[in-house]
Amino acid sequence: MKEELNARNLLYSGQYGTQLRRTRDGFARRWRDRKRAADRKFAELREAEGLRVRAWRKLNRKPWPTNPDEEELRTITAAWDDEERRAEAVRREVEGLQTGSSY
Repeated sequence: MKEELNARNLLYSGQYGTQLRRTRDGFARRWRDRKRAADRKFAELREAEGLRVRAWRKLNRKPWPTNPDEEELRTITAAWDDEERRAEAVRREVEGLQTGSSY
């Protein structure tokens, strides 16, 4: 996107922020859709286990496995779930481009 806007001499215009925001919002939407689909799939798997497996898990104290990286993943993807954070990240990147610093 940067190269395309630069080739058209629009990199330092408002187009860069607009395109960057549009791109990040699109990725965030896809991320949320994939996460929701995975959550639904896990819920379906839990429901499909049946009474015997649930009883076995309870007796053997074997709960559903948890993701050991869940907290790190939540931290990394927090901006994808929060529109205001994405807008702030875009604003900082556009300011960095205008001032010449890199992010």
